Amino acid sequence: MAGIGRPGPPPLPDDVRQRANTPVSGEQTVVTPSDMPDYVDSNPKPPEPNEKWHPVARAMYDALLTDPCRMTMTSGDWALSMLTIENVSRDMKPQVVATIPGTVEDGIAIPGDVIKDTVAINGSRMANVLKWAAMVGLGHANRMSMGMNIRMGTTTEDLHGKPSGVVKNRADLFLVPPTEGSA
Repeated sequence: MAGIGRPGPPPLPDDVRQRANTPVSGEQTVVTPSDMPDYVDSNPKPPEPNEKWHPVARAMYDALLTDPCRMTMTSGDWALSMLTIENVSRDMKPQVVATIPGTVEDGIAIPGDVIKDTVAINGSRMANVLKWAAMVGLGHANRMSMGMNIRMGTTTEDLHGKPSGVVKNRADLFLVPPTEGSA
């Protein structure tokens, strides 16, 4: 379901893709963090996770912290991500599935019972989670649909001559440029 709204499979990486037509060339505007106004946070810090989250929701958050999509996320993406993860956490926890009404015996009220159980996430909520993943570029297929060609396992040293390791600033994120003959 990657790239919801786009028909067909995700595009192939540029070095594998064989084009039948030449791409339409046009003027592209490249904006760097230094071109942005001061009030734009070009490298927002992820919000702290909620300690009461369901383990599945916490795993989603932890995966988001280490996925390459984090390098392109804005503060708005983080806010929407926190809302989505919070909703997943609530959906995964036990929910009320039945109530047994109370009774009155000899003028004494006996409270009823509330029965809780875990239930599957319904289809529309799951579709919203998948749309969120596509929006932030979570997952390789979603990144390919967005045109983000990131080669996992390739070090920054191979691409930029810099020491390899953790990318500390999203400006250092290495997006693989199209290779000769693939455009």
